[in-house]
Amino acid sequence: MIKEIPVSIVITSIGEDVLLDNLKSLTSKNPKVNEILVIIPDEFKKDQFIDFDNVKFFFTNFKGQVIQRIYGFKKAKNDYVLQLDCDCFISNSDIEKMYLILLNLYGTNYAIAPVYYCDKSNKSIHEFTVGFWSNIKNILTYFICGSKYSIFKMGTVSNIGTNYGVDPNYMFNDIFISEWLPGGCVMHNKKNLITNNYYPFKGKAYSEDLIHSFFLKNKKIQLLITKKSKCYTEQPFVPKEYSEFKKFLQVQKYYWKLLNNDSYIKFYIWRVLNYLRFIVQR
Repeated sequence: MIKEIPVSIVITSIGEDVLLDNLKSLTSKNPKVNEILVIIPDEFKKDQFIDFDNVKFFFTNFKGQVIQRIYGFKKAKNDYVLQLDCDCFISNSDIEKMYLILLNLYGTNYAIAPVYYCDKSNKSIHEFTVGFWSNIKNILTYFICGSKYSIFKMGTVSNIGTNYGVDPNYMFNDIFISEWLPGGCVMHNKKNLITNNYYPFKGKAYSEDLIHSFFLKNKKIQLLITKKSKCYTEQPFVPKEYSEFKKFLQVQKYYWKLLNNDSYIKFYIWRVLNYLRFIVQR
């Protein structure tokens, strides 16, 4: 007998080939979730999609990761909803682990995410490194960004809005309280979902997870990461074209303003350093 997990998965896509691989993985194993909603703009609609018994396709006349996801949130029927990027792979058993953690917590004001691994190297995407250059970087981020030092900055957001991921190898407990959650895979209680468009930009949604986390925390939602669940994906995208880099800086500035910080000098020093790094890496 197939065991069903009462979770709705909302996947946003523009019809990427990897979507089919992800759906096959999610629908072919036991246990499995009882609802998967795939939100695709009309312009990327293909002639035929494979029929899965627990998958519903929705085609919209708008495009944008955040607004597509919000559309899916509103269609979800279960009390627990998992937002999932189509290039983020997680097993059904790991989805169930996150669901059970939320189910057994006191209260419902929580959102939870897995730890992330690179699908090619099998290493933590947010790997904490040691050595001379790592120490130099720690010193720079401490004095310029106002970040915490070394391992203590895991899961934090600095005074100027720079964020730091969580390396599961340095988690002392199964659950870690974080100041932000990567947006590729997050489980929510349905009543906590943000269903207004909080992302005022078009195109690739740079830093939308930071902005989303900001508004979740404003709703008094505690953000958790569990190393009991793993998600596999590619290394984070770094803009290589100037037009994309310019937009990245624009979003970065918007997020910094949301934080109501007055660290103007440090913020602009960090922008200059970002720009220099962009030039060197081109």
